[in-house]
Amino acid sequence: MREGPLTRFLLDTIKWLGAGKKGRIGINPNLKSLHDLLTQQKVVCKISAPTDNLSIYCCQSYSNTEGKKIHEFVAEGGGLLIGGHAWCDLSVTLT
Repeated sequence: MREGPLTRFLLDTIKWLGAGKKGRIGINPNLKSLHDLLTQQKVVCKISAPTDNLSIYCCQSYSNTEGKKIHEFVAEGGGLLIGGHAWCDLSVTLT
């Protein structure tokens, strides 16, 4: 992921999700490009699964392999940045 028009949005979202929290930011291993972008922007983060010592977790919406862990993480007050696009939904809607 290169710096672009959504970079400011991502940084503001991370700031908002982490307001008042002191934990780390975890990035799903499938999002290495997000990790690289945040690191370039001097945001301290690490490639990780959702764990207790994180305050924010970033992942994709395409898999439910971490569903239970993510649910527990959010239920305990963790911030979740989850993203994806709905191209499949768009093609179904237009046909």
